[in-house]
Amino acid sequence: LEGNKLAGRVGLPMPDLKVRLVQKDDNNKDKIVAEATYDKVNIFQEEKDGKVQGEVYVKGPTIFKYYFNKEEATRKAFDSEGYYIMGDMAEYDKQNNTFRILGRSSVDIIKSGGYKISSLDIESVILHHPSVNECVVIGVKDLEWGERVTAVVVLQPGKKEQDLTLEQLRDYCKKKLPAYQCPTQLKIVDKLERNAVGKVNKKELNAKLFPPSSNNKN
Repeated sequence: LEGNKLAGRVGLPMPDLKVRLVQKDDNNKDKIVAEATYDKVNIFQEEKDGKVQGEVYVKGPTIFKYYFNKEEATRKAFDSEGYYIMGDMAEYDKQNNTFRILGRSSVDIIKSGGYKISSLDIESVILHHPSVNECVVIGVKDLEWGERVTAVVVLQPGKKEQDLTLEQLRDYCKKKLPAYQCPTQLKIVDKLERNAVGKVNKKELNAKLFPPSSNNKN
């Protein structure tokens, strides 16, 4: 309750909880890059800017132990030490001793050109563009880059496709984001289909707009 409040960030875990940030090594094995308790953080692989990213693993007495009558789901949900695999990617910032949730590892993290990119960070920038009404950012499979950062946009009423080109969008994003996070594809649509809770299913949208047979090479 004390100290400065930083928007979009959380502090250290509650007592009795342990949090790990985990990456996969070249052999697809878990590699712990940071470990946090309520009073300290150990960093095992620090980035040059004092930040480290990884998938969130949590362990403690308040974490559920298993899925009822679902042994396979339980096995996939926990690692060998009993840590629950949250499915979220997070970043620890050594400078202010906080964590920032980057998004769901399955749909919100784009792997492009060796980078792991939060689509939520890009969306928050694009949504401020005066020509944009709605936006989601997805990673489209690409033979060269792994995935291409792709913005799917609904324009503001009265705006036309010529009012927002990919070049214009990239120039706008570069004012707030590093170049590798800026979209390399732009798809303008009439509307974004949402589910009962108002969310866009990014996997379904990706498959609909960019089917696997298209094999994006450009």
